[in-house]
Order: sequence, then structure tokens, then C-alpha cells
Amino acid sequence: MSLSAVTVITTSRCNQRCSYCCVTGRPPASPRWPAVRVALDALLASPVNRVKVAFTGGEPLLARPLVARTIRYVEAHRRPGQSVRYKLLTNGLLLDGRTLAWLRRHAVELRISLDGAQRAQEFRSAGTFDALDRLLRRLRQRSPDYFGSHVGVAVTLAQETVPLLSESVSYLIESGVASIRIGAAMDLPERGRDPFRALDRQFAKIFEMSLAHYRRTGIVAVTAFRNPFPFPVRRVASPWVCGAPLGEHLVVDVDGHGSSCVLATRTYADGRRLTPPVRAAAAALRTGPVDERLEAGLRHISVAAAATRIFASGTARRTARRLCRSCEVVDECVVCPLTTDGGSGSGRSVRVPALQCALNRVVAKYRARFPFQPPKVRAVPGLEAEIAP
Repeated sequence: MSLSAVTVITTSRCNQRCSYCCVTGRPPASPRWPAVRVALDALLASPVNRVKVAFTGGEPLLARPLVARTIRYVEAHRRPGQSVRYKLLTNGLLLDGRTLAWLRRHAVELRISLDGAQRAQEFRSAGTFDALDRLLRRLRQRSPDYFGSHVGVAVTLAQETVPLLSESVSYLIESGVASIRIGAAMDLPERGRDPFRALDRQFAKIFEMSLAHYRRTGIVAVTAFRNPFPFPVRRVASPWVCGAPLGEHLVVDVDGHGSSCVLATRTYADGRRLTPPVRAAAAALRTGPVDERLEAGLRHISVAAAATRIFASGTARRTARRLCRSCEVVDECVVCPLTTDGGSGSGRSVRVPALQCALNRVVAKYRARFPFQPPKVRAVPGLEAEIAP
């Protein structure tokens, strides 16, 4: 068993109610320590020398004792020469000085969920922008090295916030954020025309400001523009469209059950409007309880995933406009199967949401124009180069 990463959903509780969150309203729960320990033991016993431990939620800092216990355990039990990266996805509202000092001491990479400019963030969660704006300024002033190397922002895009995207990216760059990851919100109703043109107008501005920032600082802040190697990147020989069926990543859900993808857990899947084929695909990525049967559960994932068809690289993908195979950027397109609509033929064909499709097409267009970055400047030290939007 060659695990390379463990993610712990530390709690289903959250101190926010984001407008597009699929976890909101779930009963409060956290995984028990024995399940987390089994997952960590499997990771630390893996032959992989560079591994990752991540924390998400809910809001993971509502379960800070579990985060702290996990890091203490890993530090005490990892083998000599094994490198462990820690990452925590947070809404940022609980990041006080003491917590930040502790995270900095353990070199935890922070990804703050923040949609950028005030109007965009207020659409996401009313009344939160001022607190997060103060947080960014405090981090930049008091911990500039940590802020520059270990703190990034995750922007979640909805159709309502597309017109605000360039303003949001400009605000984040001016705030000193060195890693800005843009992704599309899931499961939102599709309204009106194809959002490509509106996104294209926004990314034309984002491209220019990002290029100027790169030439001035050597930093590619918008991760979608990072080019660690030439495209296309799709592994043609792989039978899978993503790595979830490989069983190299283990997610511990709040009920103590495991899966190979966060979106496949009951915490994330049960509150979403999934078609039966996609719901079956999510279930196929689950291992059952994280206990002594874990290894068998991970081995079974690839068999179960194959039976659902949705993860197969040969499964037809389409949008409301056309078949994906006719798209000029199909070899660069990365779409999570669990965010699609498993439509006709019990998963033999899946439909990609319009916003996700438009975002991928626009990113590919402007990434192709961005200068190739040599390894020494393609990313901020301490942060891996990311090629997916």
C-alpha cells in the first residue's frame, strides 16, 4: 500500500454559512482518534518518502485539539528521512495570533477560503470581508516570510461573482497573496448563456496584471498560470481521468470511514444533488471503516471505480454545447468526475457544468500565452506548482 496523502475532515461544524456550501446544515461530528491513528500509521508505513497530511471541514480550527494531536503523532512516529507537509484549509475567521504562531512553528501551509473583493466575499458569506482583510494585512506585516511562502487563497467562483473576478484577483495581488487558486462552485443552477465570454473578459485583465506582477517580482500568483512543464499533460495511457481510483490518497470522514476523495465522503456527497450514477461513483471510492481492514478497502477501490464507468478515461464527456472530444483544449481539461452529471447510459456519458467548462477553456487560453517559468521562479518557495485551476 503506497499512500502519499491523508486528509482528515476534522469536523462537520462551521462558523460560516457560505451561500454555495454543500456541508452546511450537517449534524456536528468529528472522527474518533483510533480511525485517524490507523490512517496515519498507514501513511507513515508507506514507502513514499514525501507525504502530506491535510485538514479540512467544516472549519477545521473548530477541532483544533484533533489537528494538534495529529501533528504531534506524526512528528513522533515518522521514520527518519520521511518528509511530511501539513496543509490546512480554513475560512480564516479563527486565525488569532496564538493559532498563527503555532501553525507557523509547524510550517503548516494555509489555504484561506476567500473570494476576493468585498462584493464577492459578501456574496459568499455576509459580514466576513473586513475580518479577512485585517487578517491578510496582519499576516503580511507581522509574518512576511510565512505569508509569502506558506499562505494561499482559494477563490470559489459562482456565476454571480464572475463580473467581480478581475477586481478580486487585483485585490489579492495587492494584498501580497502569493498563491491564488480559482475554482468553480459546485451544483449551482445554470442560467442564461455560456459564461465563457464574460470569463474571457475577466481573464484578459487578470492575465495583464499577473504578467506585470511576474515581471516585477518573479512570482506567479494565479496558480492557473503556472507552467512547470509543457502541455498537454493528460496521461493518455492511464485508464482513469483522475487519481482517486488509485487509492493513494486516504480521506478520513467524520464518521470514521475512509475514501480516496474528499468529494466522495458522506460529509460532502450526502448534501449534494447527485444523479444516481454519480452517487454510485462516490460510494465506489469509499473504503468502509478505517480500521484493520483498511488495506483491503483501498485495494478494492479501483475495482469498484471501474464498474461505475464515470472515472474511465474513455467515458464520453459533454457540455450543453458539444462533446468534449471536439474541444480544442480537451487534453488540458481537468474535471472531477464527481462534479459532473452522470447522465445517459448509467455513466457512459457525463455532462460537465457550464461554468466549470468555461473556466477550464479560458484558463487554457491564457495559460498558453503566459511565459514559461524556469523551475527557480515558477512558484513561491514552499508551495508546489499547481497546474489545475
